[in-house]
Amino acid sequence: MVISAQNGAVRNRFGDKRAFEIMKDAGFTGVDFAIHGMNDFEEVVMDANAPSHAEKIRRLAEDTGLSVIASHAPHKFKAGMAMDETEMEFCRIVRSIEFAGWLGAPLIVVHALRLLPEERPEDLREEQDKTLALNLTWYRTLEPFAKKAGIKIAVENLPARGPDKAYCPRLLGDARSFMEILDLLDPERFTGCFDVGHANLTMKDPASFIREAGQYIHHLHLHDNDGHRDLHLMPAFGKLEGSGSKNTFSVSWNEVARALSDVGYDGPFNYECSTWYGSFARDLIPEAMALSAKAAKPMARLIESGRQPDLVRPVSEVNCNNRMKKKYKQ
Repeated sequence: MVISAQNGAVRNRFGDKRAFEIMKDAGFTGVDFAIHGMNDFEEVVMDANAPSHAEKIRRLAEDTGLSVIASHAPHKFKAGMAMDETEMEFCRIVRSIEFAGWLGAPLIVVHALRLLPEERPEDLREEQDKTLALNLTWYRTLEPFAKKAGIKIAVENLPARGPDKAYCPRLLGDARSFMEILDLLDPERFTGCFDVGHANLTMKDPASFIREAGQYIHHLHLHDNDGHRDLHLMPAFGKLEGSGSKNTFSVSWNEVARALSDVGYDGPFNYECSTWYGSFARDLIPEAMALSAKAAKPMARLIESGRQPDLVRPVSEVNCNNRMKKKYKQ
């Protein structure tokens, strides 16, 4: 299984060449190229020489021993904007699709659109139906560009807030609506990206989403949060605030691994933890990436093998073991 991560935080600090070297040295074998996070997007992606820039980046990755396993488009395009080249944000999405194709990525994640506030019904099912119609138009508008670029567009489950401001599955955020839109799109040009952190916000049970929609999931965004904020932390770094429980992990990563194994997931093990990486001082980013790559490998092996792991121990057990080590240290 390819072990990969989005490169946004490390690329923006170190540049392409050194960032790839850091990722390879850390133990990664793939890169999810974060077009949406580029601090030089206009100068590189929107430049007239963009194909040459992409080719240079692709060769740097290959020479370092990394494969470009995916990419991610910007997400500033909103419902109500013109879905044609008179709208600059639309042009940025289209160029990102092209750029990902030039990089050699097999897919690019493009976010679904949310209804404008004045168009959102209070009823969840009604909003999901209207969201489906909007996004069928959106993705079918982009389909010819994906076909020309020789790439698939990955549809992602997204978090959205309801009238009470709490996260709920209004934007392809549950398995039913996620599968529904993919059933209506051409599988030659569209695939599914499952975001664990987003599912934790909208459903509180990512493993059940995986078990229900497993056949649609071919790419992962693996990251953690506290159940209330989209924090993009490394797995097992998310804690439930004020839970009062001894085991305060927000996501049950044991169950996530079991579910991915059970549905036969065979795509990359891919982190989307740029916020977590970016929280470190520049000199510590290589160590942070090495830690995350090291943590990924046993989990990836367990997903592949189908064994039932205990990837994350309860906090109480960890603390107990630490106390025992101190007590009996000679």
